[in-house]
Amino acid sequence: MVNIPGTSKRCKQCSVRRVKCDLGQPSCTRCLKSGIKCSGPTAGSVFVHRDVNNIHRVSDRKMLSHAFQNRHLDITTLPTAAIKELHGSAQSNKLIAPISIPSSLGCSMDLYRSAVADLWIVTCHPATVPIDQNVESPMSSSAREILPLAFGSKTLDSALFAVATMFMGKLRSDSKLQGLALAAYPPALSRFRSELALGFGSKASQTNRTVRAIAISLTLLFYEWLANGSKGEGYRFHLNGALDLIKNSGPEALESPITKAAYTDLRCGALGEALKSRKATFLASDQWFTITNKLSIKNHRQLLLDIVAHIPGLLERGDQLKLLGPIELKDAINLGATDECCHQNARSLQIIEYFGDCDSIIRKLHCWLKSLEESEGGRVWWYSDEKTPDQNFQQRRAKKSNEDIYSSTIHFSNPWIPGVVIYYWSSLLELSSTILEVRQLMNHNSPYAPCLGVLSADSPSLFMRLETVNEFAIHLCQTVIHLSSTLEGCTMSHIPAELAEQYFTRLLSANHESLLQKDAEYLKNREKAYIGLQLCRKGLDILRSTVRA
Repeated sequence: MVNIPGTSKRCKQCSVRRVKCDLGQPSCTRCLKSGIKCSGPTAGSVFVHRDVNNIHRVSDRKMLSHAFQNRHLDITTLPTAAIKELHGSAQSNKLIAPISIPSSLGCSMDLYRSAVADLWIVTCHPATVPIDQNVESPMSSSAREILPLAFGSKTLDSALFAVATMFMGKLRSDSKLQGLALAAYPPALSRFRSELALGFGSKASQTNRTVRAIAISLTLLFYEWLANGSKGEGYRFHLNGALDLIKNSGPEALESPITKAAYTDLRCGALGEALKSRKATFLASDQWFTITNKLSIKNHRQLLLDIVAHIPGLLERGDQLKLLGPIELKDAINLGATDECCHQNARSLQIIEYFGDCDSIIRKLHCWLKSLEESEGGRVWWYSDEKTPDQNFQQRRAKKSNEDIYSSTIHFSNPWIPGVVIYYWSSLLELSSTILEVRQLMNHNSPYAPCLGVLSADSPSLFMRLETVNEFAIHLCQTVIHLSSTLEGCTMSHIPAELAEQYFTRLLSANHESLLQKDAEYLKNREKAYIGLQLCRKGLDILRSTVRA
């Protein structure tokens, strides 16, 4: 471990007497035995020693804040001691942040003792974080926005310490660091609860308190993901807590650059959970789109999430329509002929409107992909045998055997592309499979079968095929495998992998129930579902091994 920039290995008293010092706090052993009042370790220009019980001790907040806020600062402008420390740390700690895991929150083993060196190298050093290798994880993006608030709040410091040590513990496969993070989490959570119990007071302090509370909540959310995964109760607790805090605060409370950026990053996780639960979310309301509309530059991820925000509501409506069959038969007994006719007309309009809304979203998603390809100057993804694509590459892909599909490796035109298109394929998979289920029900429900004939000739809902949905799921699985080899990618892959696994499991179950359908199409779909399920489990295994490391 490198020394603290600008600090001494002895307290002031031991330094004067030129004797060894164990740097104990609040008093070293020598001063304690000699009955001398110990001044503690000499304060450095950036950090002093910090531990679980002394988390809020900082020597120079101004310089610290400057280091965080000027992440692309030229290293030659730093003090000489700090420059040597940064270079020394870079040489001696080559495993701090591999190139494959860029732009991540990092911290050294002794808590925040050399965090400036570690964090600067991980997030800012041009030699270690080239722009073309950034996967643009929302978790890291959110962390970079929250970090400037550090060391101004004991509660936030505790949360950042817990997540930083857990992240580095996972990154380095260091069980001691992970144990230290586990020990630091309960005090951080206790401080957060105490701060929330105090309320937000006057309007003058409300904004700052809201900003800090959102930052702490997102930090603890990241910790829970690292420690227990997205299935853990703690993850859902902090996610729901952050969403409730944002919802109750209103869009007006998110005007600061930090909360605005934190909110846009939180949308990724929140919409992923909404797709999984198939429930409409308040994030689809117009008032919440105003926040992202005010961003100076709206990237492809935010443009995509603006579309995806409407899909959980469509999934919920689709689930309600799938209940029409058993409900309608029961209601028809109690309705007269006139009432039944009016009821069916209302339902028919509801079905037509639903498919129309689905068509609108699917067209927007296709336009988004076309815009992405135009910005990249061509296709943004392809498989190993498609490095020189031509006009017939779609036909060649359709003729691939299932073994070829399983062994194919997906490639992307830019390292940040998979972290974006994984939301595109997740959304299309859930929406398209729901459309197929609703459409199949309408075909077998004679009163509503004519509704499909009202749809336009170019309706995506009308011509959606099972093979197309299977392709979405296969692409999603292979993207999960691509991303799950890095800790950054895992933060975006877990829910999409679960969605694909659920889809193929349902598909196998549906095929198993269709015992009379033993034609070639049935066997082909069943085999494709088995291959897809194997890909899903392969991706999940890689993901779990990466997170457990």
